[in-house]
Amino acid sequence: MNRFPDTNHPWCWLPAWWFCLAAVAAAAGAAEIEFRSTVRIQRPVVRLGDVAQITGPSAQVQRLQQVELGPAPPPGERVLLRASGIRQQLWRRGFAPAEHVFRGASVIEVFRAEPGPTRREAPVRKTDSAQLRQQAARRLAALALRQWFADPEQRALWDLELALTAQQAQTVLQAQRLSLAPLPPAGVARPADSPLPVPPVGELLVQVHGENSVLPLRLAYRLKQRPVMVVAATGLARGTVLQRRHLRLAPLRRGMNPQAVAAEMETVLGWELTRTIRPGEPIPPAALRRPVLVRRGDVVDVVVLAPGVRLRTRGRARSAGAQGDVIEVESLLNRKTFFARVVDVQTVQVQATATTAGGVR
Repeated sequence: MNRFPDTNHPWCWLPAWWFCLAAVAAAAGAAEIEFRSTVRIQRPVVRLGDVAQITGPSAQVQRLQQVELGPAPPPGERVLLRASGIRQQLWRRGFAPAEHVFRGASVIEVFRAEPGPTRREAPVRKTDSAQLRQQAARRLAALALRQWFADPEQRALWDLELALTAQQAQTVLQAQRLSLAPLPPAGVARPADSPLPVPPVGELLVQVHGENSVLPLRLAYRLKQRPVMVVAATGLARGTVLQRRHLRLAPLRRGMNPQAVAAEMETVLGWELTRTIRPGEPIPPAALRRPVLVRRGDVVDVVVLAPGVRLRTRGRARSAGAQGDVIEVESLLNRKTFFARVVDVQTVQVQATATTAGGVR
């Protein structure tokens, strides 16, 4: 009896053909996605085709280009997108990121341009000097901040205020190309340990390049930090004691109450989270507590202080506490209880009186 299948039967090769077809389909659907570092858009919704150059099969490219990543920032403002977050969105939308090749920037800065005039709208009038100055200042500020701050996350924390006349604004807006250099105030040197790449106040030398000429402009500027908040640099679990590597600064979101979030890293370093924090989520003071140094049931060192005397014994904590908290402790010698103040990890302190000292001996 022949125990082997009939290899001449057409159904014998069907599984192998299925496997080959699946492999060919996977290879045919692969695309190469290269993220741009800076993107300028006008539409209210950000799509994958706006922030990346996509190559591959045309059908797959068209599908990927139309994937919506979220709302665009308000006109004239910017938002940062992370490549890792975009890959997670693709996975949730039914695309398999592992089948594609990702290249380019890890952080994408998306800038929402001011809407231009439509066919029914008249062009901006030269007499509208306030709008001209605002548009010219935004163009110069974007160029200066991109030149001074290579990191998009740092760039997003600063605003550049410029003083322009209407004529200077018109010149800047009509320029084919602009180049600039900061001019520090005369007699004022920037401290060597300053975190800023330029003095916070000074003058900006702007070279306005025309078709056959270069016009220099000197403009007063002020580099001003935006309202910021402390956010999680990565996902943080409940009970994490915050360190600098866990955190980063981000611009305060529009409409957010600044009192509801931490604005300085120094105010949250060393504190413990009482709940899970997602990447990019602000750190609210309500979700922080001092780290628990003594937990219920821990055997602790009991330091007894009296005038001219310092004794040390052992006890068991009957409640948990952070530094400075007063907790109940049970003596391991006679099982009597007393109250002590938490001073360090598994260490409590008692300011002894005659009665207290007798109770812990």
